[in-house]
Amino acid sequence: METKMETRMDLDAIEARCRAATPYPLDVTRYAGGGALVDLAWGGASVATFVRAADADLFVEARTDLPTLVARVRELEAERDALASSLRLLVAEEGQTNHLHDRPGQWDDDGRPCHRCHAFDDARRLLGIDGAMPSYGGNHADE
Repeated sequence: METKMETRMDLDAIEARCRAATPYPLDVTRYAGGGALVDLAWGGASVATFVRAADADLFVEARTDLPTLVARVRELEAERDALASSLRLLVAEEGQTNHLHDRPGQWDDDGRPCHRCHAFDDARRLLGIDGAMPSYGGNHADE
């Protein structure tokens, strides 16, 4: 199922950048006042720079945080897709049930909305299924 985000994250590319990055030894020396000296060493060379302590924390933790976040996004996408699949089946079956109203989308003549109709209309809209009826659904005999 495609998300509604305008820009999708390329999780494979993020993972590839994490794997390709130098598995650096990073030495951080913290100073009073919130600063830190970050020393990055690789291939016999060393580069050091003074940064804010919060930036140093980000540099150090990003190496493990990014792969963890990518894995969690993949888990959530798989869960979302499984739920969407189940919800599609429920929405398809809803049209075959005997769920009728005297007035479309209302319980009775008192004007209260049918929450079941509303929930199924929301599901149809979120799943991109045609036939979502405005204003809390409609008479399901027409489906």
